[in-house]
Amino acid sequence: MKSKMSSLAVRLASLGGAGFLGGCSDAVLFNSKGPVGEAEMWALIIAFGLMTLILVPVLLMTIVIPLYYRATNKKAEYLPKWDFSLKIELVTWLFPVFIVICLAMLTFYKTFKLDPFKPLAAAEEHLNIQVVSLDWKWLFIYPEQGVASVNKLVIPEGVPLRFDITSDTVMTSFFIPQLGSQIYAMPRHRSVLHLMATETGEMRGQNNNLSGEGYSHMHFPVSSVTQAAFDDWIAEVRGANEALTVERFEALSEPTMGYPQTVFSSVDDGLFEHVLTQFDGPGGGHGRHGHGGEYEFEAHDKQNPLGDEKDDPHAHH
Repeated sequence: MKSKMSSLAVRLASLGGAGFLGGCSDAVLFNSKGPVGEAEMWALIIAFGLMTLILVPVLLMTIVIPLYYRATNKKAEYLPKWDFSLKIELVTWLFPVFIVICLAMLTFYKTFKLDPFKPLAAAEEHLNIQVVSLDWKWLFIYPEQGVASVNKLVIPEGVPLRFDITSDTVMTSFFIPQLGSQIYAMPRHRSVLHLMATETGEMRGQNNNLSGEGYSHMHFPVSSVTQAAFDDWIAEVRGANEALTVERFEALSEPTMGYPQTVFSSVDDGLFEHVLTQFDGPGGGHGRHGHGGEYEFEAHDKQNPLGDEKDDPHAHH
């Protein structure tokens, strides 16, 4: 349960920012369902509040100056050769500098605190989910449970999640607004993201990076359910009697729009690593579909083909 203070802040931010956030349906960024999303929500509220402080002196001067220096005010000092005021200069420069310093400190602090590679502190063990971006659909592999789904993500409430993310096509962006933190999915590259849902409910996940004509179809429902309901869903998927083999993955990776939600009762071992390394070669590799034109990537370090997660320069919130 969110605190009354948090709920009040959400309402005020939603009302105050309605004109600026009109394009964001239901203001989902201010309706977080996880600790990362809530921390990012407060960062946005604080940043928005700091930036609006600049309006205070501007609005005051807009009212005070015309009133004081109106033609009928005989008490106003008339200085036709005036060209400098230390007080005005200090207000003009120091106030914005103070705001920029505060924003810089906030950004620096939140950047390290919300590092997507940093596991979330929780009593429960992490649930590992492997995410593969395809044209134009999302594949979710549950390696410990041995199942997979397409265009539907089911997660247990209160369990920290570790997403290993890559792309079988061009660069896309994996984003669940109400849980927080978008991160890029790139071919031959593993991105890592830690999230958690603190309540049950339905959410929406999406691709936030233009990736061709089927970009608008790259969204998926996210169901946060109880642990018992999650276990029931896993058992149901295991009875689907369709395996996700490498051959089935090759067919799945063909460009399609509006691909239906699909589940797989088993997954070939090492499929995610196969996607990561499938373009390896003497001169790097080329994307298979290349709907945005051919693209080439640097060859992997053969001693560490998956890359060093700690040195990932592309992870961001």
